Amino acid sequence: MQKIILLQSSFAQAMGVMFRRSLGEKVFIFIYPKKTRRLFQTFFCPPMRIVALEKIGNQQAKIVFEKVVPPWQFVPLPPADLIVEMAPEVRVDEILITEILSAVGKHRHSAMGGVDANTGVQDLIFALFAAAVADLRRVRAVCGISGYGRIDPEIIKNHFSPWERGKILASAGFILDCRIEAQISIPDGAISLSRQMLDVENAFQDELFAAALAGVPWDKDFSKDCIRCGKNASWRFVLPGENLPPELSWRLMRPENAVPLCRDCARKLHFAKNEKVRHQLIWGLWGPRFEALERWLWAVQGEGVYRLPRNWNKADYPLWPEEFGGRDWASGSGDLMNCVPREPKNIRRTQAQKRILAEILGSTSRLP
Repeated sequence: MQKIILLQSSFAQAMGVMFRRSLGEKVFIFIYPKKTRRLFQTFFCPPMRIVALEKIGNQQAKIVFEKVVPPWQFVPLPPADLIVEMAPEVRVDEILITEILSAVGKHRHSAMGGVDANTGVQDLIFALFAAAVADLRRVRAVCGISGYGRIDPEIIKNHFSPWERGKILASAGFILDCRIEAQISIPDGAISLSRQMLDVENAFQDELFAAALAGVPWDKDFSKDCIRCGKNASWRFVLPGENLPPELSWRLMRPENAVPLCRDCARKLHFAKNEKVRHQLIWGLWGPRFEALERWLWAVQGEGVYRLPRNWNKADYPLWPEEFGGRDWASGSGDLMNCVPREPKNIRRTQAQKRILAEILGSTSRLP
């Protein structure tokens, strides 16, 4: 069951889903008083599915636009009554549309009357520049820069996580690519820092952008129930990443490389000492998603028959190459639509996986 949230005020619609880690089961509805073309943006937003609905009476609506959109994009939309934002994996069907129309009912946008399609675009762009400049101020503060000082790459690497570096890098690129000198005054220091960030992060730009899409923290939002006994647990990681640079090892901090076990169950299963138990347990839990991650690690380390393809587009497949996974989340897809961290509840486990989990966890297993 999706949780529908109505965004009616100008402020709520201006904020939208910005600065959220993920949308989960929430569906956000933008209600407008008039059909007109609109320009949406996904800056500082997680990957999402955007749907535009044109109402047909009070009980029906047709889809006039639907697309999964990554962060840092402008999205031109056709005239519509309702704009819907949701997690990439949520599918729009007749049942969801009926729920949306029922929730909207007779609600109207707080601003009555017509709205100029261009109203607020300048304010929006200014706000985006302000947020991007704020990211560069963080860099200046961390590096202790005054005036036109230089960025210290080691300080950047030690202070910011890869996904934060990717976000800062995107802000730097936005400042340099989209500034309008005649209309918006960007501090010279921010422009200088933006150029330096692109130079400093040049070697790992695509990896850091991928981290910004798929490497955001997740463990605080996930269930911490032990899969063996149900007590409070910790997510314990399996594949080691000590020999990889942080620009690559962030993938091994994803949930597909972790198992929730309490201290007592980890001790009883000899989780820390028995490599075979660790490998079987995580494979039984995650199946194709762990297999795809493991193939990526083998390819990076030059082990086995797997090699990273030269044409790997990390903007479309930030987790691992298309060839390493399936076509949907459950079968191991690493594409943008399926990169938002999710719990292993919807994994379709084979009989072999179920048998392994039963052998290791016993009759006390708390898996669904």
